[in-house]
Amino acid sequence: MEITRIEKLISLFNEAKLSHFEINDAEGRLVLEKKIADSLDPELKTINQSKLEKKKIDTSLELIRALFVGTFYASAGPKHQPFVKTGDKVAKGQTVAIIEAMKVQNEVKSPTNGIIQEIFVSDGNSVEYGEKLFSLQKPGEGL
Repeated sequence: MEITRIEKLISLFNEAKLSHFEINDAEGRLVLEKKIADSLDPELKTINQSKLEKKKIDTSLELIRALFVGTFYASAGPKHQPFVKTGDKVAKGQTVAIIEAMKVQNEVKSPTNGIIQEIFVSDGNSVEYGEKLFSLQKPGEGL
């Protein structure tokens, strides 16, 4: 393959903002590759970076997850009040729910002091191991 043809293909490859290009003909075989991030327009890189910065993880929130597969109960029984509601302050070790697994009632306890920010599961629903149950605002400013 002639060098002028190779240079032209490289130029077209860069202009097209491709990450992979391959040609195989009677003159030979040419493969051009680059990382996708390298092929992005610098303006797009800036936009993507700013999106990432906006999605910073809130380290003051902690998720309480299911440790068992079973049925989620928000209260001790049908006529009882829920253990917690959104906005309630909880203490480390406080029961926040029950998961019934194989006819055994397993208490879900708060891993730390904090405030319940969100409840992800409704009373009586099935939960899987590791499923999000609550988000908890950990102690810090204002708590």
